[in-house]
Amino acid sequence: MKGTTVKRCACRDPETHKQLGTRCPKLKGKNHGAWWARYDAPPGADGKRRRAAIGPFRTKTLADDALATALAKIGYDGQAADHTLKVGPYLSGWVAAKPRSTGRFR
Repeated sequence: MKGTTVKRCACRDPETHKQLGTRCPKLKGKNHGAWWARYDAPPGADGKRRRAAIGPFRTKTLADDALATALAKIGYDGQAADHTLKVGPYLSGWVAAKPRSTGRFR
C-alpha cells in the first residue's frame, strides 16, 4: 500500500469553471488551501480499485500522520473501513465469522 499528501484548494478556473485543485497559483501562500492524504485501499467486494482520501488538514505534518495511521490500520487487519457497509450486512458477516459453540455451558 502506498499514499501521498497534496495541498489543494477549491479555486475555479474563470474560463472552464472547473476546480484548479493542485494547479492553483495561490497554493504557495501559507494560508491558502488545505492538505489532503490519498492512499490505495484494498479492492472492494466488487474487485474494483479504491482510492481513499482523508482530510482536510491544516498542515502537511498532520496529513502525513493521518496517512501513516490509515496505512498502519490497513496493514494490521488487511481491510480498509468500508463506509458504505450497512449494519445488517456487517452483523451477518460478523456472525458468520464467529466459531460455532458446542452448546454446552460450564
